Amino acid sequence: MNNTNIPKVSVVLATYNRRHLLPETIDSVLNQTFKDFEFIIVDDGSTDDTQSLFEGYKDSRIKYIYTKNQGRSRARNYALSLVRGELIAFIDSDDMFLPTKLERQVDFLDKNSDYGMIYTACDVIDDFGKKIPVVYEAKTSGNIYYDVAFYLPVTICLPTVMVRKSVLDQAGHFDEAMVRFEDTDIWRRVSKITKIKAFSEILTTIRTHNDNQMEDPDLLFERMNYWIKKCLREDMNFDRKRQESLASRAWFHYGWAVYHHPKYQEHAIKFFREALKLARWSKQNWIWYLKASFPPNRRPNFIKHLGKLAKRLVL
Repeated sequence: MNNTNIPKVSVVLATYNRRHLLPETIDSVLNQTFKDFEFIIVDDGSTDDTQSLFEGYKDSRIKYIYTKNQGRSRARNYALSLVRGELIAFIDSDDMFLPTKLERQVDFLDKNSDYGMIYTACDVIDDFGKKIPVVYEAKTSGNIYYDVAFYLPVTICLPTVMVRKSVLDQAGHFDEAMVRFEDTDIWRRVSKITKIKAFSEILTTIRTHNDNQMEDPDLLFERMNYWIKKCLREDMNFDRKRQESLASRAWFHYGWAVYHHPKYQEHAIKFFREALKLARWSKQNWIWYLKASFPPNRRPNFIKHLGKLAKRLVL
């Protein structure tokens, strides 16, 4: 700790029923080469005896708080209400920091006052700790509102981020009405008031597993609809045509994913319909909207040809 006993960095973690994964996550934070931090952990009403896990940790930097279950956005906001550091880092209960993650980010922000946030590249592991051939790259820096506001083309993973507390307080904390895209919503708001730095080095590992898979498409549709309407409503001073093109791309991205899920193909049409509303002259949107409109057993020949064309356009 520094001379004032106020930590430089506050690391925030919200957890729910991830006791079996938490030790690896916690150790990755405690073993950082940068030591001047507090580690605020809000347990969002876990029922798997997560609480007893912390009896074995004697590190004074850990602040563990148990609350009733209210959802991860509210849990994160409660943690944010307790932070004392001038810089804030986030981690999820199934992810890990590489040892120099905090050190590298603190060093950059200390030397570059015109940047309010920094994110890094990250790699991905499965439930068993095996690496998956996927990397979330970090290449886009500066005033990047159009890159991050609608999830694509730049996807920033929560555990890769460090942000100035002053910037986050100005941008606002997590929208507690959101249970999806809530981190993307914050990066959008941050990008409107400060430059953001991309660190191309992999300094974080995120985990994907069975309970990270696609949710019910009807719920996904509702959550996307809330998020995209919020973006367009709150950001009236930006280029509306460009915003709508990016929002259309997001609708198409998830529509394509839903269409290719064997259980959910019939639900994809409404995602493609929303993409079309925002980009009516997109050939790609029309092709996939028409393809999703006709199940294979009722699809006219011309739709089959459109489907082949769509594959060439997308894949």
